[in-house]
Amino acid sequence: MLTYYASITTFAALGILISIITSLGYLLLILPGIYLSIATVLAVPLCADKDMGIIDSLTTSLKLVNKEFLTVFLLMIAIVVISILSFVTIIGWIWGIPMISMVMAIIYRQLAGVSSV
Repeated sequence: MLTYYASITTFAALGILISIITSLGYLLLILPGIYLSIATVLAVPLCADKDMGIIDSLTTSLKLVNKEFLTVFLLMIAIVVISILSFVTIIGWIWGIPMISMVMAIIYRQLAGVSSV
């Protein structure tokens, strides 16, 4: 139940590094920041699920997302639209947040090659 608490410093460091990398991308121009935001979306799940280090999870996320970048990009746009629409009403929250979580889980399962249970 508490197995991931030992890795909380790794998750925090990974989150800070992703924030720095994407911020630098946004400072260069908007497009590199958008690309890096999307390309690093799988880094935290990879770190948690596959017990990867910080650099390994970042590079693996970049490689996995680059294979299907357009698909992931379009799904991220759909997630942003669903997020915006779901914050209008509480009913939207009840529907939108689980939907977004499921889409992210499906993206991870499809790209990381997680076998079904």
